[in-house]
Amino acid sequence: NREEKYSRVVHCEVNAQIQARESLDGYTLYTFPFACCDRCVVQMIQAGIRRFVFPALRESEAERWSFALEKTKRFLGECWIPYSEVPWAEI
Repeated sequence: NREEKYSRVVHCEVNAQIQARESLDGYTLYTFPFACCDRCVVQMIQAGIRRFVFPALRESEAERWSFALEKTKRFLGECWIPYSEVPWAEI
């Protein structure tokens, strides 16, 4: 059950924040192969991350992930936090 799994898993961004043991205020977060999910991006914003860099969604992933990515980008925009979507051709 995917929804059950997602509610129990600590995503890599949150795990990295816990393990950092220092302030992340002003840091840039690079994620691969996706942007932060909407749950994680809220926590990263609260931790002080001030810039996000992630690959653009590939067409084959759009149907499954575009809704979550749009929420992530909306949350970043509401907080005036810049993000960069890197085209796969540049990765």
